[in-house]
Amino acid sequence: MKISKKIILLLVAGTFFSCSNSGPVAYKSISGSWRCQEFRSIGGSRSYIVELDRTKNDTTQYLMSNFYNLEFDDNVLAHLKGTKVSISQQQIGSSTSIVENGSGVVSLNFTRIDFTYDIYDGLNDIKVNAIYTR
Repeated sequence: MKISKKIILLLVAGTFFSCSNSGPVAYKSISGSWRCQEFRSIGGSRSYIVELDRTKNDTTQYLMSNFYNLEFDDNVLAHLKGTKVSISQQQIGSSTSIVENGSGVVSLNFTRIDFTYDIYDGLNDIKVNAIYTR
């Protein structure tokens, strides 16, 4: 009788603890992987993954890997102030593409960023609206 009560108690405790972490992830920053849905004035829409990583020396700077879907080794530097992200004019890694300017707004729960940016790809000026989600 004592053994069956212990087994039942262990099963109930195991069930309780196994279900305790099934809720949504609570993000505390923009660092991490994002799914980008991009809408371009030339070339239509596309989806891809972008990584955002905070730089070590400045808590407001983030490296955006695979920005504009141009390889994970090609980074863009972004600045975060409150819920606003800005991207100043810069070459995208080693590619010939240039971000002419960009800005975005981060949701309060860090699960969405609405971006607009202008890209010069060496031939065309391209206006982009992008939605980052996770």
